[in-house]
Amino acid sequence: MAAASTHWFATFGGKLEGDRLERARLSPQFDGTKFVNPIRPGCWFPEHLGDDPTQFFGKEERVPRRPLPVVPRSATDYGLPPPSGLRATWIGHASTLVEIDGHRLLTDPIFSERASPSTLVGPKRFHPPPIRSRRCRPSR
Repeated sequence: MAAASTHWFATFGGKLEGDRLERARLSPQFDGTKFVNPIRPGCWFPEHLGDDPTQFFGKEERVPRRPLPVVPRSATDYGLPPPSGLRATWIGHASTLVEIDGHRLLTDPIFSERASPSTLVGPKRFHPPPIRSRRCRPSR
């Protein structure tokens, strides 16, 4: 029930069928039912927890004591390329808009209320995104 209410499965690609299933079958990482990572990740939750449990259960400051400074941006701020050819705008969490020599790269875009595939669990934003996404409505 909670998985359905949070669009959990859609976040992870939903059910493979039709053209998506045909494309998946062409991937060497697809075993017929699921994708398999041929390289074992260097860090995954149980191992990480064993190495440093303070990451999740320590007394580190996890919420800022004061409001974070936010500079709201608009499309007009990006109408002209940066004079130096390089500009990086931190959007929040791990999201950064990098502009280099006329190209734009958006890293790890998080425009939802939580940095999580779920709307119920995961770290909440400290403020709305300073750049509006065309696909997602900003957090309020």
